[in-house]
Amino acid sequence: MEEFRKDPNNVMKLFMSTFVQENGYDHSEVITKNGNIHTQTIWKGKSWVKSNYGKDMLYLKTQHFSIVFASSSINTVELYILQVKDKGKGIGTEAMNQVLDVADGLGINVCLIPSGYQDRDDMAYHQFLRSWYASFGFVSSPFSPIMTYKAKNN
Repeated sequence: MEEFRKDPNNVMKLFMSTFVQENGYDHSEVITKNGNIHTQTIWKGKSWVKSNYGKDMLYLKTQHFSIVFASSSINTVELYILQVKDKGKGIGTEAMNQVLDVADGLGINVCLIPSGYQDRDDMAYHQFLRSWYASFGFVSSPFSPIMTYKAKNN
């Protein structure tokens, strides 16, 4: 297992597989995509874009939300997208708790860039997202918009 976890793509696959299995989702619904997409956010009053070209990503679309993980490092996965269909009903909170339970169980950190996909230029919404992620234990970096959750079992 130690050798397996030396590859960030394997860490991402392990994370998604555990996420799907522990939460009763369908493994056949997981799709591998090539990461030719970018994240846009507002940070320190300016638009900030991070591109992930050529990076493998794992995508799961459920009845209530879509989630995408990207490889980051041997001890961290990137939560690239968590998009909820019906906001304000606790679905995002439940999904985030599931993600963090897997992170804690595997000892794998989670990083992300808060980004409102339909509200890209709404600074108030970006601040809401940063606060929302912070409520789960994500910590901001003073040097970039990246937020990181340190797994409790790490």
